[in-house]
Amino acid sequence: AQGTPQRGGGGGSRRPPERLASRMCEAWTCPRSQSMGGRTVKRPERYGGSPDNSPERPARKRARGPLQPLRKRTRCGTCAACNATNCKACRFCLDMPKYGGTGTLRQPCIQRLCEAMLAEKLQAKEAAAAEREADREKRRAEREAEREARDEVRRAARMARNTEREARRGPRR
Repeated sequence: AQGTPQRGGGGGSRRPPERLASRMCEAWTCPRSQSMGGRTVKRPERYGGSPDNSPERPARKRARGPLQPLRKRTRCGTCAACNATNCKACRFCLDMPKYGGTGTLRQPCIQRLCEAMLAEKLQAKEAAAAEREADREKRRAEREAEREARDEVRRAARMARNTEREARRGPRR
């Protein structure tokens, strides 16, 4: 029917065609399928194409700070919280399938949060906050230095203008 929205596979993009075309780059041939005749496709910039028609991937941005391997936090198993039973009343217990929930939250009971894990998490948060504060102080000092330099330039320009005016007026009586 006319005027009804299309369902499923209706293009999905609301951008006008000219904007879509501007994001495309030169034709690119899939290296895996080259032995079978190669399939040529246009590769959008956001997936590694580049506007200068070279199919090379752009350099990826690195995350701030050193890269550390991710590890899964595990319970200590010795603290009182690790050995406690589920309370069956908190929102996480009520979400557990064994207590009739859907299991979408997938979190432990509030009474069973490991004390060692909480201490580690708190320590990581404090370290991150201290690092952010140090960065903030550094940026503040840089801005202050720039402000002082601008003020010094303005003072020098003002002094030059004043001496020039006085020179035009002539000597004072």
